[in-house]
Amino acid sequence: MTFYSFSRLLSLLTLIFLALYITSCEKDDLRWNIERNSIFDSKQNTKKQRCRYYNCENINDFSFNASGSSSTIGWQISNGYQGNGFVNNNSTGGSIEFNIQSDNDIVMSFWTQSVNPGYSNRYPTVKINNQVINSSLIDGSEDSWMKIQTATILKGSYNVKLEFEPTSTFWSLYADEIEFWCQ
Repeated sequence: MTFYSFSRLLSLLTLIFLALYITSCEKDDLRWNIERNSIFDSKQNTKKQRCRYYNCENINDFSFNASGSSSTIGWQISNGYQGNGFVNNNSTGGSIEFNIQSDNDIVMSFWTQSVNPGYSNRYPTVKINNQVINSSLIDGSEDSWMKIQTATILKGSYNVKLEFEPTSTFWSLYADEIEFWCQ
């Protein structure tokens, strides 16, 4: 066996051993010591400086839409994630809209939940100037309040829309603590 063949065999055996070791680990066996706010930190954007905040306890500067045939539909201020927030009871869908202007690139985060016994939370679609922007769950769970965060929004003036698409069943929809983080 040549030195080259031996080193390739050794490399292959090392890879096989590593793969077997990793697949035999439980979820909590592997611990990573990654510094917060590094490029590997999935929540790094929420640690930036907050440059705008809406506590959702006042309807000024917002417009609302609700869908469904119930006579009690409509957004109101009621119990939210922290204090009060926007709530839309007995609706098949709805949206919240507002305008923002920023001199910095920003990331938006907000708390939301949708309640219909027997169903998981619905994620609202986030639209910037009527274009869907990527967003993801960064805190909470699909069974309770969820914190959603958008991709980076470039500096400028925008219309923001949080939209719960209409469904065939009635829901209670919530939105609260809308924050913008300067990048």
